[in-house]
Amino acid sequence: MYSVCAAINNIKVKEVPLNSDYQMDIQAIADAVDDYTKIIFICSLIIQPVTALPARILKSFSIILTVSW
Repeated sequence: MYSVCAAINNIKVKEVPLNSDYQMDIQAIADAVDDYTKIIFICSLIIQPVTALPARILKSFSIILTVSW
């Protein structure tokens, strides 16, 4: 749904695939961020095999982005 909203508003979307364990690749997401990034949607799907993102990973993600910027 986010990509549909972006397309309607002519906004570029960068998608970062899950890793081989079907988990979010936090480093790959951080690497996809650039000077034009305005928002990052991190979604947790209810369907399997995707699981909820642990708080510790979100914290490490915020540290990676803080150091990168």
